[in-house]
Amino acid sequence: MRRKYGHDIFSTVIELTMFLYILTLYFFGQISELVVIPNSFALILIVSILFEVLLKGGTIRINKVLTSFALFVIISLLSFFYALDQTVAFVKSRTLILVFTLMLSLAAYVASLERVKRLMNYYIWSGFFLSIYILRSAVISLLNNSYFSRFGGELGNENAIGISIGLAAVFTFYFIYAERKLAYILPLTVMIPSALLTGSRKVVILFLFNFTLIPSLYYIRFQKIKLRSVLKFIGLSLLIVFLLYYAIFNIPVFYQSIGKRVQALFVFSTGGYVKDYSLVERRYMMDSGLRFFSEKPLVGHGIDNFRALFISVPGGKDTYAHNNFIELLVDVGILGFIFFYLTHFFALQHLSALSKRGSKSVAVMSYVMSSIIISYVILSIAQVYYYDKHFSILLAISSSLCSSEKRK
Repeated sequence: MRRKYGHDIFSTVIELTMFLYILTLYFFGQISELVVIPNSFALILIVSILFEVLLKGGTIRINKVLTSFALFVIISLLSFFYALDQTVAFVKSRTLILVFTLMLSLAAYVASLERVKRLMNYYIWSGFFLSIYILRSAVISLLNNSYFSRFGGELGNENAIGISIGLAAVFTFYFIYAERKLAYILPLTVMIPSALLTGSRKVVILFLFNFTLIPSLYYIRFQKIKLRSVLKFIGLSLLIVFLLYYAIFNIPVFYQSIGKRVQALFVFSTGGYVKDYSLVERRYMMDSGLRFFSEKPLVGHGIDNFRALFISVPGGKDTYAHNNFIELLVDVGILGFIFFYLTHFFALQHLSALSKRGSKSVAVMSYVMSSIIISYVILSIAQVYYYDKHFSILLAISSSLCSSEKRK
């Protein structure tokens, strides 16, 4: 009885700490002065999980995803010794060690479908609370006739804020499709507009991709292919696209936040002239990055050292590449690039196998995880996420779920 009571205490501490970690990561993870708050909860979470594992006499299982990420971290750490700017390389190496330790801990703890579902709920609640905050800011701005092109900037990078909300929104699809809990439509309808108000073009792509792929996989696997079902699905998909299009380009507050930016992206992609300097700058970063990569293609210039090179070129500044492919190739070369993206390959490989042999709940969970991982790969051309804690958690729980189901 005492042993079971001890387990219950540790489980309660872990679950509470996990929720507080994700919640503070949403609100403070992008603020350099306050990032110590989620990092502190991360350390408490890691220690609590290790105690729980020791209490049960369990072991931490290393799978292909974790092994690949460990090799990527080792390459990144070694790059410190030849980095142009060893200070930033040291800081990023420290972050990667924390991320990998967190991945190991979560992979050991979140080893069942029920625990994964609880973790997804923590994400949904955190995304919902952050969405309420952003919607509140938008309403106050409208009432005061104040002009803001994007919302959420006071919490850090608007793109990162938007993607984190988008991630929580996509998680609701599991509960809507697998468990038929229509109550999750409410937080979904709150998170979609708030994510758009951040002005992140990547969120639009994230929504369109996941809101199409996940239902497609679900219908192919669990619904009989009839003309009526196909037409229903096509109609629903077109409705989602139309509603997003209408909101972005016809509702003033959304047009100011995201519509203009999407419009500029389309014009820029077709070779037209745009006033959006960020698009021109990112193209310049990519061209510069390819040149930096050609100088040291195998091992790169050192982790997080794209900024040390870009600041020295005409018109350059101290910043990251805004492109995960370019950032990794410049920082850790082909070797680091391969091992990082091997984590994606192994995770998708295991999730695909799991979706075919698992229950309906496990299959839908696999579709949700796979869809998000693929969308991150697509968005690699527009964001840097190799050290992103949200994505690292996703990889950890995906690999853990696959391992636990395989042992059954």
